[in-house]
Amino acid sequence: MACIQLFFRALLPVSSHALFGVIMGYYLGLAKFEKKQNVKLLLLLSVSIPIVLHGMYDFIIIAADKYIHIIIVPFMFFLWWFALHKVKLAGQG
Repeated sequence: MACIQLFFRALLPVSSHALFGVIMGYYLGLAKFEKKQNVKLLLLLSVSIPIVLHGMYDFIIIAADKYIHIIIVPFMFFLWWFALHKVKLAGQG
């Protein structure tokens, strides 16, 4: 069981941190081109959403010892979907 946990700890942090960066960059990009009324909200979202998602990721890695693969895989699919959705929205803007 320890090998599975080591596998997830070795491979998933790279992609998860990249996805957190994509999400942060989406909101920072919106803030850069937004008029003054929503800039502070977008800057707050650019920091708070990745912090919350990173906290969820850390909680799953730390707490889910036996069933980590059942929990972390759907969470990573969600992260990929969420980040790619933001990329698609940025491309449409």
